[in-house]
Amino acid sequence: VPVFQQNADKPYNVDLMQVIKTFGDKGKMMIGHCAGAMMFDFTGITKGKKVAVHPLAKPAIQNGTATDEKSEIDGNFLTAQDENTIWTMLPHILMVVAISGMTIS
Repeated sequence: VPVFQQNADKPYNVDLMQVIKTFGDKGKMMIGHCAGAMMFDFTGITKGKKVAVHPLAKPAIQNGTATDEKSEIDGNFLTAQDENTIWTMLPHILMVVAISGMTIS
């Protein structure tokens, strides 16, 4: 993320943040780990949502509510503290995939 901050104004990162915001505003499933929740938060789409984020990134969460949980599922937001806690969200993700009829290939 420090490298992101240095390059936040680059067109590809401006586009990235717009895509994240658009998807969040449309209620799309948003899944992230580590600093993923922070990227979601930068766009303002986490307002009123609980998010799990790496402990070092916790103070950066301004719109949502950062928790100390391994993962959080709050509406369309699924976030995990780090790569070692992603597994805690998998049952919910697989259930959503099964209900929606999506296929994983």
